[in-house]
Amino acid sequence: MRFATSAASSLPSAASDAAAARAGLGQFEPAWTREDEEAVRAASAASVAVPEPRASSSSASEAPAAAPAPAPPPLLLSMSADELKALAVSHGESAYRGTQVFDSITKGAATIAEIRGIPPGWRAKLSEEGFDVGRAPVHSSALSADGTQKLLLRLHDGHVVEAVGIPSRDGARLTVCVSSQVGCPMRCSFCATGKGGYARNLTTAEIVGQVIAVRGAFERRAAAAKEEGAGGAPTSARRPIPTRVSNVVFMGMGEPALNLRAVLPALREINGRLGVGARRLTLSTVGVPNTIATRLAAENLQFTLAVSLHAPTQELREKLVPSAKAYPLDALLSDCQAYFEASGGRRVTFEYALLSGVNDSQAHAAQLARLLKRYDLRSHVNLIPFNPIGDLSPFAAPPRAAAAAFEAALTAAGVPASVRGSRGSDASAACGQLRNEHQRRGAALGPMPLEPVGLGAAAAGAGAAAAAALV
Repeated sequence: MRFATSAASSLPSAASDAAAARAGLGQFEPAWTREDEEAVRAASAASVAVPEPRASSSSASEAPAAAPAPAPPPLLLSMSADELKALAVSHGESAYRGTQVFDSITKGAATIAEIRGIPPGWRAKLSEEGFDVGRAPVHSSALSADGTQKLLLRLHDGHVVEAVGIPSRDGARLTVCVSSQVGCPMRCSFCATGKGGYARNLTTAEIVGQVIAVRGAFERRAAAAKEEGAGGAPTSARRPIPTRVSNVVFMGMGEPALNLRAVLPALREINGRLGVGARRLTLSTVGVPNTIATRLAAENLQFTLAVSLHAPTQELREKLVPSAKAYPLDALLSDCQAYFEASGGRRVTFEYALLSGVNDSQAHAAQLARLLKRYDLRSHVNLIPFNPIGDLSPFAAPPRAAAAAFEAALTAAGVPASVRGSRGSDASAACGQLRNEHQRRGAALGPMPLEPVGLGAAAAGAGAAAAAALV
């Protein structure tokens, strides 16, 4: 994939007028450097399976190569039910012991000691041979007054990623927002994740583990609330705490389309293993060439595709999303059209972050409506008022009246739209914000227990920053 490095052109007149009050958008535009291009190339290459290189024959004069260190055993979370059955049989156990391991890990066992039902001798043997479940411990947790909870998970190599649990207001549903990369190489100008830099792609097990971790956190909160209620504590004002994951959205840290090698199997695991309906899974992408109309369309998965637009014109989008220089808006939407047709008419949704004085005018709404109506996508636009990320961005959210007017203009033009409400604003729930605060403070990477954290403790222990909402 080729990402150009040429400077963006000037804004269209409607955007220029709106941005003039903010001293021009150009000061906010991130410079797209060769390092950025290489980071995207590396992430994309790592997402594509490649054959193992063949060992070259050595001449008689060459010294024999040192024997490679034995590879560590695979993580149990990354193994299928059949693979775990085979593991059990190879250790002299009955195949159903592998099923017990699979079921126990799926239900939340984070360590081999927590796996239920298997003989103590086999449990000890698994530990002796270096097997590990593969669950990332919780470094810190931030709990919002509305019940939204963000976990900062510490990976095996010391990196941290975020996962968020968002309960519905009636307590009937639990949506989990997962990360697909450690950081993100796309560097959108208004995104907290891009400010923290990019490290690597996540594995399938690391993605699935986020869903299990969030579910476990809500299960513990629900159990604690039930115990308090049994002890006579008042419960009438307490929000219901859901424990069954109903929806999973790939809208956390990272660009999922740069890590399809892990993301696509994760979608299948979350659907088949964790029981989340396929139509309740959402993959969000800012757009990566050669993915939407080819790889995603060919997978025949029933997930929802959400494309992050954030601008109604190519010129403005290049200012906000640097990688758009290599993926023109018309090409992106043409690929969305091809995906729509190849997938049998699955609706494509569009995400649009509203930035005050930048892309939120009535002229922008009219441009966006005209753009989307050129394509038959049965599209719906989610309007997301910008969530402040402290001193990391000069952008601001538009007034509520401006967001409502933008929604009304789209609806009147025949484009369904809705303004997404803010959730978890007191728990640093903006994508990447908790990780950035962790990096800024240089916090120690010791694990923390999976226990609910009060708002005051969350701010002190996790370094929760300024108000933010779920992306």
